[in-house]
Amino acid sequence: MKIEDGTGSHTMTLVGNKTIESPAEEKETQLPDNVRILGMGGKELEITKDQYKKVWKAYVNDPTKNMREMMMKNGGDSNTKVAFKMKTADGKELSDPNQVFKEMEKRTKETLLKNNNPIEPDMTK
Repeated sequence: MKIEDGTGSHTMTLVGNKTIESPAEEKETQLPDNVRILGMGGKELEITKDQYKKVWKAYVNDPTKNMREMMMKNGGDSNTKVAFKMKTADGKELSDPNQVFKEMEKRTKETLLKNNNPIEPDMTK
């Protein structure tokens, strides 16, 4: 079975199917009491196409904006410590939040440029 969109830019071919077992009860990652993952566990919102386009455009322009805002809001408490660690493509380890956000923004923008053939192109314009 083969399907494709009207322009021929997206083609999918069914090569087989099989029944898979549902995964055993998903285990939540256990974190120490004093450690939180910010931004996880939010509720779903229903939004319009125009609202989506506005949020998408803001994300493309500044991919780390929400993370920086959360860090400022949640990291301002004197009892709260926010730690960052990541490696650059060349293996250099970064721990300074400003450098981490700069690297994350660079990687995200590169990825968005590479993956520029969305299934619904009108949603990202």
